[in-house]
Amino acid sequence: MEIYRVDHHRAQLAKLNEFWTRASPGTAILVEDLCPQLVDMVGEVFRKPHPEIFAEHLHRSGHKADYAWEASSDQWVTAGFRKPFCSIRWYRPVFRHDKSYGVDTSRNIQDILIAEKQESEDRILAGNAEESASDTSRHQAPWMTVRTRKKKRQADPVQITSTTNILRNGISLVVDTAAEAGVQTPFLWEEKATVLVPDHTHNETVLILLDPLPVVQNQTGSVELPYTAHRPHRHPPPLLPELDSPKIRALSNQAGPTSTAYDLEASLRLSSNVTGNLQIADPVESLLRIVCQDVASSFELIDASLERIGALSIDDYELQTNLDKWRLQMASFQKVTNQLVQGFQQFAADFYGPGLPNGVAKLHREVGEKAARLLERIASCQSGLRADMSLLESRRGIAEAESVTRLTELAFIFIPLSFVSSLFSMQVNELSSGVPASKFVAAGCIVLIIIYGLRLAIRARSTVRLQKAVVDKARIYNKLTPSDPIPTTGFLLFCCNAIVAGILAISRFCLKPIVWGGGRMWGVWLSLAAVALIVVPTVWLWGQSGLDLSFKAVGTMIFVPACLLFAWLLLSFLYEDAGWSTAMLVERRVRAARRFYSVRAPSPVSSVPTIRDV
Repeated sequence: MEIYRVDHHRAQLAKLNEFWTRASPGTAILVEDLCPQLVDMVGEVFRKPHPEIFAEHLHRSGHKADYAWEASSDQWVTAGFRKPFCSIRWYRPVFRHDKSYGVDTSRNIQDILIAEKQESEDRILAGNAEESASDTSRHQAPWMTVRTRKKKRQADPVQITSTTNILRNGISLVVDTAAEAGVQTPFLWEEKATVLVPDHTHNETVLILLDPLPVVQNQTGSVELPYTAHRPHRHPPPLLPELDSPKIRALSNQAGPTSTAYDLEASLRLSSNVTGNLQIADPVESLLRIVCQDVASSFELIDASLERIGALSIDDYELQTNLDKWRLQMASFQKVTNQLVQGFQQFAADFYGPGLPNGVAKLHREVGEKAARLLERIASCQSGLRADMSLLESRRGIAEAESVTRLTELAFIFIPLSFVSSLFSMQVNELSSGVPASKFVAAGCIVLIIIYGLRLAIRARSTVRLQKAVVDKARIYNKLTPSDPIPTTGFLLFCCNAIVAGILAISRFCLKPIVWGGGRMWGVWLSLAAVALIVVPTVWLWGQSGLDLSFKAVGTMIFVPACLLFAWLLLSFLYEDAGWSTAMLVERRVRAARRFYSVRAPSPVSSVPTIRDV
């Protein structure tokens, strides 16, 4: 196969005409980086081909400042016509060196150049004849991009100019908050190829329009963008083993990317040399093989970015900071994956028709299978991200509940103090002359201790167990299952029944010696005397008007428990009965408590029990 590669630096009409006249069937002409000279030459050599082939290839190529607003080719007036060309757009995976050459490539170079180009065009239209003349006098230099100048800052005076006519956009795969300087970050570099084949046969000369390497010019000269190739090469591997050693592969991985035209030419020449038949190699199939390699590598980088998102989503701070960015990136990944598969399928169908060659069909299946796996991976990552976000929201709700609990703790402190303050600020006769601060502090501490002690008692384990036992007994009384709510009327009836049963039990216990005395009536009178021993001194204490109120309260709190203890010890000693002994009373109360707490709410029963142990 004969191959001729030409770009705007080697645009010589005589050599191209000479090559065209002696070209054999199946020749491939690779045109890299279109310029006006190349458009004229290709049009003359191919006898004025379809003009939309150049417009299609230059669509959104960056030579216009408003490239983002260009209508896609399927919206053109001639979109429904059959055309002797087809295009394919794909992404090439590379690694960027951020902030090299004074250019912050964490942003797209395309966006920077477009903004600066618009300013330059405004200056030209304003009457800068010298700059306009210098732009129009260029022949070998690019014509579609105007010399641009980055906005100068005091700390970063940088001048950047694009030296290629085609500089497309790309997709950043950075998922971190910010890329560090000098770190290689994954990036998908957009490329496009347009193929013209008369009559759609394989024996005619094939014209392939390709994109160049992105090259910019700064103060030091023309340099390629700081990219590192994701793959060492995109053409078939070397035939000799010594040319494919690990050292050579490592050096190739560190090298910059080569252009698609170079890789396609190398692939075609190697295929022709191996087969020895100039008619065997198919340039379009070789191009699709390169595209398939780039697509597979792009899927690998996207999968690595998804892994990175999964690792970063464990950190709550990273999840909250980058959630919106990750969701947009995943949506972009899905869109790019579907576009790559559809573009590959459409290009193969437009060029080969319904019957695809075996090699192209195999490539199409590989792209479809890898895309399906990647889409499943993206969907799984999205589900995991939603689960992590739900977990984060749950943690946030728990934290807010804990903060509310802390506020409740403070309420148990400030509400009693507010109550005491309100009490002392009221117009009370006993407090009309004012009270010292010590009494206010003492009253506040007492109320605070009582309120907070009540709260602790409510949350105590024994109180919770008692509450659960009461609820279980109420369910049994109302014939309810454990899942049924207890109605208010049913609970009130249960409480009334329990109170009545308790009163009856206490009365039976106290009146038993009277009704069934058995010659022990003196014990009843002794019990009444013990009760009088408690009541009479208390009544006498509160009947003395000359004593202070606080003294009466303190005396009552001390005298009543002491009298109860004395009466109990007296009765226990005089009765000489094991039923009245301290050990027997404690054992009886323990058994009653165990029976009470051991009650569970089973299924509804037929009979209504009564509370007998209180």
